[in-house]
Amino acid sequence: MPEVAGPGYERGVRAACLAFLAAVLVVLPLAVSRLLEAWGPVGTLGAPLAADVAVVLAARAYLDRRRPLRPVPEAVRPGGAVRPGGREYVVPRTLPPAPQVFVGRDEVVARLEAGLREAGRAPVLVLYGPGGIGKTALALVIAHRMARAHGDGQIYVPVGDLGSDGTSAERMRHEIAGAYAYALKNPDDELPGTADERIALFRRRAADRSLLILLDDVPPGIDLAGLIPDRPGCTTIITARRVPQGVPGSAVTHEPAPLAADASRDLLRLLLGSDRIDDSDATQTLVDACGGQPLALRLTAAALSQRPHWDLQFAVDSVLPARTRPERLDVSYGMLTSKERLALRSIGSIGEREFTGWMLAAASSADENVSEELAARLARAQFVARRGAGWGRTSFYVEDEVLRYARSRADREDGEQVRRDREEEVTRVRRDRRGRKPGVWVNDQVYRLMREGDLSGALTVAQQALDLAGEQDDRIAQAAACAALAEIFSELGDMPEAEEAALRAITVEHPGSSARANRCNGRIHRRLRELDKAKDFLDEALDFAEEAQDAGERARVLFERAYVLALQGNASAAHGDLELATRLRRSGVIGAETMEPTARWYQGAVFYAGGRLEESAEAFDHARRVSRRLGQCLWEAWTEQAAARVALDRELLDEATAAAEAGLELFTEMRNRYGAAHCRYVLGEIHLAQGARREAELALVEAAETFRACGDVWVERQVAGIVAELTGSTAG
Repeated sequence: MPEVAGPGYERGVRAACLAFLAAVLVVLPLAVSRLLEAWGPVGTLGAPLAADVAVVLAARAYLDRRRPLRPVPEAVRPGGAVRPGGREYVVPRTLPPAPQVFVGRDEVVARLEAGLREAGRAPVLVLYGPGGIGKTALALVIAHRMARAHGDGQIYVPVGDLGSDGTSAERMRHEIAGAYAYALKNPDDELPGTADERIALFRRRAADRSLLILLDDVPPGIDLAGLIPDRPGCTTIITARRVPQGVPGSAVTHEPAPLAADASRDLLRLLLGSDRIDDSDATQTLVDACGGQPLALRLTAAALSQRPHWDLQFAVDSVLPARTRPERLDVSYGMLTSKERLALRSIGSIGEREFTGWMLAAASSADENVSEELAARLARAQFVARRGAGWGRTSFYVEDEVLRYARSRADREDGEQVRRDREEEVTRVRRDRRGRKPGVWVNDQVYRLMREGDLSGALTVAQQALDLAGEQDDRIAQAAACAALAEIFSELGDMPEAEEAALRAITVEHPGSSARANRCNGRIHRRLRELDKAKDFLDEALDFAEEAQDAGERARVLFERAYVLALQGNASAAHGDLELATRLRRSGVIGAETMEPTARWYQGAVFYAGGRLEESAEAFDHARRVSRRLGQCLWEAWTEQAAARVALDRELLDEATAAAEAGLELFTEMRNRYGAAHCRYVLGEIHLAQGARREAELALVEAAETFRACGDVWVERQVAGIVAELTGSTAG
């Protein structure tokens, strides 16, 4: 659902604005990091690292993106595309920070680094071994030591988190190639659709450049042939459970060994402090129980840091079982919450190395959303690995060692009969899912939930429908789910995700889903003020809707195209589309009444684009009343935002404030950051009109940052222009 854009303020990003935002991005997080460090052991474990990661990634992404911008035009008129310009090549630097605490592997680091520097034209290092042994930490340390030798960029690809459906190795190759292409493409380039095109773009961009690539957590079964650069001066580091296919025979392979006892003790001492870690028998017992596994040691330290009143002997007595030979994961398991332990034992009952949230829900007799969260928490603890962190099917992968441990725990604590009951329940739920119709699920639930403002619920249902459609190999239902996801992500302001979902829907070549996906693309490009592109997408959407004989979708496309035509200055054609859409809606379309807020909103938007403010206000007022009567919270929120914009232009500041605040409250309740940013944008301009410059600055800076995060470059630049002028005049 679209926004009503305000007047153009395209004045560029000035130095004062950059200084202010840099302070927000850098100084504040650093201060928080140092404060957390001062709190003691809890802070020393996670908080500084998390804060520093946020500082590095946020500041670097923001400043790198700003520096290469071309001069901004003096004005932006409807029909003129405003996209990020840039120099020919923007150096990618996406490596996460190296671990702050790293012990026991100095000799290994020096040897492997020397081996890479002395290797041939395109050295490759593969670090392999079981989860938790420290492969990623070792890879990051080596990568940062070699970063300066690769001045054209360092690219980090979290391969284990890229898969959006968790099933296809070829799809994972496609995602890896996409990560490469996205890192190296010019700002004005479109991201290619196929894996071959993405690899081709990567090879063109990587030619004659010295790059360092870190492929982290490559799953089994992924063939890396063609994805490892063989250009002179390029270095590739790979972490995986086993050496992947497609790795050149000249690659250096290394399996990190468990930490020695002295190094294990040093790691605990650095994480917990020397006042708690000494040479006592209790310390040695913990070290021995963790078996030299860095993950087990870190988990143990994390739990003990939150229990400062525990001495080590009490921890040993409380956590370790009364057995002469405890297993290596017993300490880590003992540090989990009771719900997490039950989830892990239930995973053992599932009996499969790859599982999804519904499987865990069936095995543990829990809600699916709760099970997803528990699985995610186990993934953060590295008991399992996430295999689908995107918007598609979310799955998890558990290594043989952890699966065996989970099974043994389930048998010891719950009994063999309970384990068999869990297995039977998973089988029953699987059989029940096969009888569901995911396409009907999307049409009956997702769009209703969106209209009602339950965006989280709509997203969950759409994701589950895509998951189920994948299990059933129902491509038409997959397309419907992807089209629905495109709409949801567009509504939430996640432009890249929306475009990717729309692309997947269109590739199925089902006319109904292609119509929705192209309409979504039209809305995205209209928001970016790429109006010619937007109209092309909408023309194509109209053709698909006619092919599908979907009068309701034809009406929705015509409403959107009317707005685009109005922004292009073609008022006659815009009103023609409005009239045709209205006739279609009233010609017996199923759910015609639910489209009334849509019709009135677009009517108001077209009037607004033509400068007919009183008629626009009347249309938005009608849309507000109807959306409230029908319980369509989402349209009500957008109507409040639009009404605030119109009232502001009519200099009715009290009315504008009331509408903008009402819209902001509704969007906040829906957790719709994009809509909330539009309301803050209007509130910032209202504050300016009232002379409240400080309040205006705060609202506009927050709005600009949200638009930047969403990828809405056009509105971001408008808001940043106002902030630049405001802060510049304030400084003067």
